[in-house]
Amino acid sequence: MKIKTVHIKNFRALKNVEIPFDSVTTFIGPNGAGKSTVLRALDWFFNGKPGSLTEKDCSFGVAEENIEVQVTFDELTEKDREALGKYVPDGVPTFTAWRRRSPEGGDFLSANAKGYPAFNEIKAASNATAKKELYRILISDHPELKLPDAKTGSAVDEAITAWEASHTDLLEDALESLQTNFFGFNSGGKMSGLFDFVLVTADLRASEESIDGKASIIGRILERSVDRAAADEEIAKIVEDSRSQQQKVYEEKFKTQLEAMTTQLNSVVASYSPGRAVVVSPAEVELKAPKTTFEVTVLDGTTATAVERQGHGFQRTILISALQLLAQSGAASSDGVICLAIEEPELFQHPIQAQTFAKVLRSLAEDDDKRIQVTESPPLS
Repeated sequence: MKIKTVHIKNFRALKNVEIPFDSVTTFIGPNGAGKSTVLRALDWFFNGKPGSLTEKDCSFGVAEENIEVQVTFDELTEKDREALGKYVPDGVPTFTAWRRRSPEGGDFLSANAKGYPAFNEIKAASNATAKKELYRILISDHPELKLPDAKTGSAVDEAITAWEASHTDLLEDALESLQTNFFGFNSGGKMSGLFDFVLVTADLRASEESIDGKASIIGRILERSVDRAAADEEIAKIVEDSRSQQQKVYEEKFKTQLEAMTTQLNSVVASYSPGRAVVVSPAEVELKAPKTTFEVTVLDGTTATAVERQGHGFQRTILISALQLLAQSGAASSDGVICLAIEEPELFQHPIQAQTFAKVLRSLAEDDDKRIQVTESPPLS
């Protein structure tokens, strides 16, 4: 799926704006117009941690209103529809999700789903007992629905879902909260892998994006390119063997000494507390198998140096190269869409490099098989 439109309310410089998106979306305007604010609003929607926004992020200090980012997606694939389930019934070409920050600081994600109005109260029930009672009353009052009996809260949910799936012509739009395991696009929930939003800000350093982490560009490339599982399994075996060897060393080095000490200590303990004894033994040292991680260094001739020790221009070159590799990886074709959001993409770049990067990004965005979206502020040359 790809972004079709974005609607932002009460976020920093943006009071109430709706923006159409395409394969390549470019923001042009004077300083302070809110170009970068759009990118940061989207980054909060996709990647922001709960509680990361404050009253200072409200537009013109209007703290009594919600901050809201609404994103509508189109070009839904079968994988998207399978993950989104009831939120994209058959025949519905788009999916819309909202993220809100309430004046009290609460953080909510919701979606526009189809549902049968008579079930709304049951869905909103606070516990299984209330849900079962409301369902029983509905069956009694509306026998024409031909709903099956359900003895548990989960059975009620299954019955409602099955009924709605069989009566899509009777469903209506209904804004409802998403389940906890649904929340987030990069959190490991149902949305993870469907759409990956990567923001490169003007002040971002390559040293930050070269760290092997889930949110970094290099980390994303590694996750798409390298299977760590086999190595991690082998390392786990080595650690387990080390644990066995450790116990053998303890047995060899300490057994006789500790047995003698334990006997001597217990001869004294028994005089104070007959029938009880103590044992002195080596404490278990927890050995954990480390996760395989990688690092990026820069070779200047034969000398290896850290990325952060490079000049701004070369650091930006590393970022651009990593972005290009991420987009060209082809993994987006099977795992979802990558949206590259780049602030001041020409920063620290020679004009020829900037022009080359612009051509590469546009060619990738125009290739439907790559499933890439690009948004930039301002445009590359």
